[in-house]
Amino acid sequence: MATETLLNLWENLAKLPLVMLLKDTRNVFNMDELAVEIAQIAVPAALALAADPVASLIDTAFIGHLGLYM
Repeated sequence: MATETLLNLWENLAKLPLVMLLKDTRNVFNMDELAVEIAQIAVPAALALAADPVASLIDTAFIGHLGLYM
């Protein structure tokens, strides 16, 4: 029963255009003073968290490349 309901819901969502799903997102993301302050803290923190795996990947690629010449 629950599986049929979920499949039915998924099929109905697939028929909706993406614009209809995202139509009210402007109201969700009001940029008041508090939201701006949170974004000023959160964006650099998210970039710092994303930079660490990228740096590790570059290090691994560099060390792997050095192994070719030794």
